[in-house]
Amino acid sequence: MTPYLFISNHRDIILDTSLLNKCLFESGQAMTTSAIGDNLIKKPFLKTLSRLTRNFTVKRKLPARELLESSKVISAFIQQSLWRENRSVWIAQREGRTKDGHDETHKGVLKMIAMSAPEGMSEMDYMARLNIVPVSMSYEYDPTDALKMPELLAKLRSEPYVKGENEDFISLLSGIIGMKKRIHIALGPVLNEEIARIGEQEKGANRQFNALAALIDKTIISNYRLWPTKYIAYDLLHGTEQFREKYSDAERTFFIERFTKNVDQQDPLAKESYLKMYAQPVINQLEFQTAD
Repeated sequence: MTPYLFISNHRDIILDTSLLNKCLFESGQAMTTSAIGDNLIKKPFLKTLSRLTRNFTVKRKLPARELLESSKVISAFIQQSLWRENRSVWIAQREGRTKDGHDETHKGVLKMIAMSAPEGMSEMDYMARLNIVPVSMSYEYDPTDALKMPELLAKLRSEPYVKGENEDFISLLSGIIGMKKRIHIALGPVLNEEIARIGEQEKGANRQFNALAALIDKTIISNYRLWPTKYIAYDLLHGTEQFREKYSDAERTFFIERFTKNVDQQDPLAKESYLKMYAQPVINQLEFQTAD
């Protein structure tokens, strides 16, 4: 079997990888080894669970030198999994879940992966041999939407934010058992040829990584399934009925009831931020269509 490096948008702490692996297993493919932040496995049973599901730990909040060394170890592990163990790898396109609905690949993740390029091989030549496949995870509802709001609002208001003692665990558990309704997973094409062209056409590492990040972003955003909730939020956010044919009266009523319950309706920034969380994928796709 061919091993792949799945680079995915990140919406749910556990289910993003679990659902992808379920699909791989049911289609006769080998399941992945997956990256998980060390902040998420502080409880002993979660650490055991992560080992059982072949997770490898990404250490966060390290001093610069230790972070560099940790990144080298992770990069080497990814290469070993792909090239020696013939096992696919899942990694998020950025550190942490998307809080605002905007899926964007961080160049730091790509540069970390490229650290293990063999001597004499360019970074883009190396990346073109990893069978990178962008993954688009789309949930109709986010059971952690209200939980994300305090951190999101603090960031928008340039205020410090300190997570509660069990905040990550509560988000993890809510993501697993909370209501999502419909779920869609889309796998993009293997990007080897496109990455090789980037290496030939773009000069300089920074321009190459920018181009690669943009390629992954476009693939993830284009393949993202837009559920009725996304269109409802877009219309509410902009005060229009541009996408009225995309949802029913019942779907709109259900979303508004949830929105009213979860968000302080006297706080304009909170209302806008919640709606944008759902509407952003529509905004992103419209921007790509305009650019094309």
